[in-house]
Amino acid sequence: LPKPVNITLSTVLEFDFALEEKAESHNICLDDDQEYATNGNVRCFRLAGTENSGVRDFDLDDIAVDATKHYKVPVGLYYTGFVHYLAFIQKSSADAGKGISFFKNIKIYEEEPPSFSVSLSTTNRLDPQDITFNTINQVKYGTYGHADNFLSVDENGSVVTTGYVWKAFPFPEDVPLVVTHETMLDVDLEVSDEAGSHGICLDEDTSHRNARRCFQLRGAQSCSVCVKMDATDENKGKQHFSIPVGNYFSGNMTHIAFFQGDYRAPKEGHATFSNISIYSEVRPELRIKLNGVHTLLPHPQLKYQGSQDKGDNFLEVSPDSKSITATGNTYKAFALPAPIYATTDMVLDFKFHLEENAEFHGICLEEVLDGDDHCVYVAGTQVHGADVVLTRTNEPDREFRIPIGQKYTGTIKYLAFVLDYDADLTGGNATYSDISIFKNPALDIDVRGTTMSLTGQMAYGGGVDSLFNFLDVVQPKMVTLAGNIWKALPFREPITITKDTIVQFDYEIEEEAEIHAICLDEELSNFKDPTRCFHLGGTERISLNDYHTLGIVKTQEGQHRSYLFRIGRYFTGTVNYLGFIHDNDANRYAGSSTFANFKIDEPVSCLKRSTTFEFPVDECTLETFLAGVQGQLNSLECSNTPMVELMAFFNVDHDHDVVEKIDTICSSAYGAVNLLFDQVTLDEYQFYEEYFDGGTTWNYGTETADGNYVLDEDAGRVAIIKQLASTRGISYPEKTHNFEDCDLRAVTCCWVADRQGNDSGGTCDAVGCNDADPEDNSDLCYVDFTRSQRSSHVRDGYSIYGDGEEGPLYCRGFAWGNAFGHADSALKGNTLFHVAMLDGLYGHGYVEEVPGAPMCGCVEQMPVATRADCTKLSATQSVVVKFESALDLFTAKVSIENVSYANCEATGGNNDLSAYYDELVKDGKATADEKARLDKILVGVGNCDTAISDFLKTKGFAYSQTE
Repeated sequence: LPKPVNITLSTVLEFDFALEEKAESHNICLDDDQEYATNGNVRCFRLAGTENSGVRDFDLDDIAVDATKHYKVPVGLYYTGFVHYLAFIQKSSADAGKGISFFKNIKIYEEEPPSFSVSLSTTNRLDPQDITFNTINQVKYGTYGHADNFLSVDENGSVVTTGYVWKAFPFPEDVPLVVTHETMLDVDLEVSDEAGSHGICLDEDTSHRNARRCFQLRGAQSCSVCVKMDATDENKGKQHFSIPVGNYFSGNMTHIAFFQGDYRAPKEGHATFSNISIYSEVRPELRIKLNGVHTLLPHPQLKYQGSQDKGDNFLEVSPDSKSITATGNTYKAFALPAPIYATTDMVLDFKFHLEENAEFHGICLEEVLDGDDHCVYVAGTQVHGADVVLTRTNEPDREFRIPIGQKYTGTIKYLAFVLDYDADLTGGNATYSDISIFKNPALDIDVRGTTMSLTGQMAYGGGVDSLFNFLDVVQPKMVTLAGNIWKALPFREPITITKDTIVQFDYEIEEEAEIHAICLDEELSNFKDPTRCFHLGGTERISLNDYHTLGIVKTQEGQHRSYLFRIGRYFTGTVNYLGFIHDNDANRYAGSSTFANFKIDEPVSCLKRSTTFEFPVDECTLETFLAGVQGQLNSLECSNTPMVELMAFFNVDHDHDVVEKIDTICSSAYGAVNLLFDQVTLDEYQFYEEYFDGGTTWNYGTETADGNYVLDEDAGRVAIIKQLASTRGISYPEKTHNFEDCDLRAVTCCWVADRQGNDSGGTCDAVGCNDADPEDNSDLCYVDFTRSQRSSHVRDGYSIYGDGEEGPLYCRGFAWGNAFGHADSALKGNTLFHVAMLDGLYGHGYVEEVPGAPMCGCVEQMPVATRADCTKLSATQSVVVKFESALDLFTAKVSIENVSYANCEATGGNNDLSAYYDELVKDGKATADEKARLDKILVGVGNCDTAISDFLKTKGFAYSQTE
């Protein structure tokens, strides 16, 4: 060179190179002497050749034969210092005449080094500032990349990667980069020559010790030293990436780095990185409830169970922070703000939505991140053998309440979520919401007037308990049971059961299980003689050795029942546990019931020290009687409930014994003033019993012209009783076979003839009717003689009708509620007299029965028909209940002012017995089961064919109609 040239970081060597015939090597050099790579000082740039590049050359892009290429070499990036010579090498030692190439337009000059900028901003991209990085500051990153390859910057300020390159740039010392859980990295990548990998990094140094600092954006090669992001667009066009860097790491970062290529192809690959931006984005934190307190779980999301986690799948928290969604194979955890301790009463509560199933979905509470000891799996296609798996019907939406404390106790530091899908690492989607971790509240019971709080539920009954079904205390005095449960709560101190000890509680069965029971036991094994458990209901036939049943009324599905009984009648001694049995082996997650208001006491009667008192009521019912007693207890400042008080006063063992006592007292009020039914006819009971069967002259007599069998005269007694019965009761003939065992508490009369003319009913319009018909208000379906053997006088048989073939039939009836003391029950004898004799016979002349059935009787004995008209009784009355202190005796006295009758009114239809029975069900005076049984007797208009068909099936016949 004419004079030495100082190679600085800004020096550029620019030239054009054309290759016509390739030799072993083509080089251009700027050197300080005339020796080739003296002492390893590489000063030459290899452009082409048949030989592989050696360590004595900087290997630039290879050029093909008959091609021309423009080079602009940043010499200062390779070396610096003074040079004296511009040298050319075209090596062809094997054939000295081979090789033709041309160099022209050679320039050596200083140029301001190109730079690129990165936008750095605070939260939500406010106050952005551009950080400039000069290409002369790039340094080797890690142990990768070809030493001769450098990053460049194009005219648009974009970073250009060529060949196998790993280079880093330091951040300015006055602009530190602090990565938090909110840090995002945005970049556009355009690939023009696909290499094995293309990516970007943020790191605290240039050693690349931590593989989680780099993100592979494109490339088919598996990058073991970086996190691979999903590149959905497989073409070589521009793609935009938003990388949640804070999900992967946090801390002070000092370098930004770029990488590309594969060591096996060091010259392959060309890509451009542009629009690089680093900013903070506020991302919602998951909010859960810890022991009732709303708590945010801070980022970052932590890797859970090591190799199981796929690093680039993260949990997504909803904007309202209430839910979190897992997509793809994910094992991630959040650190709790402070460790919590799981006791036996700890519960995990959450909602679960399954969008796309995976191999298994789970939620975990852990002390360490490499656990898998404390997970519960709630959905999936595979069974996870290491942990308890809840029932997995894979329904899309479910709610879980899991007694985690029943599985383990100890310290919990992390809440983790698992979506395992090895077969498809991006498949599967599930959302958890409204997550709550809390201690199951104590169940408060009353023990002899003092509240005792019970916690620490444990398995009861020796191995039949289902671990994840538990006693759910939903209110301080209420606990619900769902699924197969055998659990016990320990008393804080032993309780002694004496002969006078009573227990009291409310119980409801929402969905029936196989066995429902409650126990007071000294041990957890449940196997005692005598047993310590009381059977309350269920579908399974039980052994009487295992449960007390005598005097314990069973609760049916859909029923609520209050229990009160003297437990000392069954056993005495010391007990340590309150046990609950909700056995359901066939389906361990089915069945539901609720216990509430449990109480243990030894009550002493306050009425034993009371003076004489009395209280008036409109009707003497259980409710009004108890209310009257409550008033006296209040005046005595007695804490007993009326039912408890009366159990102690009457010295009985069960609440239903008290009910029977009150029934007797209230019934006695009417017994003192009632007319016996014998007085209605002034004949022995055989007469009216035969009459109700459709016999006697009242039914068969037909008025003659000479004045015989005149109904007004033969049954004239009915008019007299009508007057008497308007202010008095008539006893119900419950010993008559027609009216025994009226379980449904309903009576009907069905008449087939009319013997009296000139009244408002039937076809009889003159004296001497012997074949007239009553008004037709019902269709007869069939008669089953076995229902009324004493009326039909045959053991078995039946008659089939249907389609109105029986001719005109008139049916009317009445019903009363299941509570004594109400007027409809206490005066049902009056209603029977009115329907059967006063209105039916005396008023309309309706007589005679359907063959094989009684004319009047309990509805269970009557023919199956479509419907019946309905009569309802009303009474104006007053009752006075009196307690005689000297005798320790309750008495009742009734005064009846008026008794009247009207057609029933009901929502489903007026003057219809079936519709009126629905009203009794609504008022709690009858049950739905009883109404269903009534519907098989009064089947409804148009339903005879179905009733006949069902009946004939029981006889082995199929029913078929013919024209």
